[in-house]
Amino acid sequence: MGIISALGAVVFAVNSAARPVVDTHNASADGYELTFAVNHLAHAQLIGDLLDSLVAPARIVLLGSNTYHQNILRRMLRVPQADWRDPIELARPTAPDVPATLERGGIAYSNSKLAILYYAHESQRRAPTGKNVAVFEPGFMPGTGLGRAHSPGIQRVGRFIQRIPGISSPTRSGPALASIILDDRWAHLRDGAFVVKDKERDVKPFAKDPGREARLWGATAELLNSVGCRLDPHHRPPHRQPLIHLVERGRQLLKADHLTDERLYPSLRQKIIQRTLHLLADLARLNVDARHRV
Repeated sequence: MGIISALGAVVFAVNSAARPVVDTHNASADGYELTFAVNHLAHAQLIGDLLDSLVAPARIVLLGSNTYHQNILRRMLRVPQADWRDPIELARPTAPDVPATLERGGIAYSNSKLAILYYAHESQRRAPTGKNVAVFEPGFMPGTGLGRAHSPGIQRVGRFIQRIPGISSPTRSGPALASIILDDRWAHLRDGAFVVKDKERDVKPFAKDPGREARLWGATAELLNSVGCRLDPHHRPPHRQPLIHLVERGRQLLKADHLTDERLYPSLRQKIIQRTLHLLADLARLNVDARHRV
């Protein structure tokens, strides 16, 4: 989902649409491979459409994942790492004569998460002063809707794993995301800084590549422009007005000084976080049409 809100002088945009697609023959309405369309192109369209609405100091947060590289756990679970190719090629669905496999679907998902890191770095280079870009990794959440494309057996295993202490869940990761977009402790994040749960982490060396990042930016513009979308921040699509209406509603619901007050009672702070997340959900529903456009 893509969401934008304004809280007094703090303005933030969060892009968290994500889905793994087991069958990479699946395509969006515009013919792009569905994983790449939802996990990257939809984010890029929304950022391009709304960038000029963000008032500095602004935070742009993309939801990323460590699946772009492999570690022992992901190797045991047979989660493949990214296998980067030219973005135009990544946007093409698998050819009809090539069989769909779980591995191909996993690679497509990992490629889309590597694209998020590349795009965050390049976005910061092109963003106006005071509009900072970061990437948040909520942690491994095997029991969520991300596994809806898998078999019922795999989904049951995921729900079992999620009960293990230390494994992330929406109830734990939601407040962590709210902290990233609201709290002063994260105000310094920029340049695509990568936060895993509640700690900044370095990305793998291959996840910082100015050449690939510039190419991804150009290819993304080409893909979006070919279906009538633009990265031009001065382009205002029809769905902008209801978004801004809800931004004004959010400004009335929440007070920025409350969100950063160290004396705030935990129960009240939790209520503010929950109301913020409800607002974000409202905004996300308005952007369903934008997701389907790419």
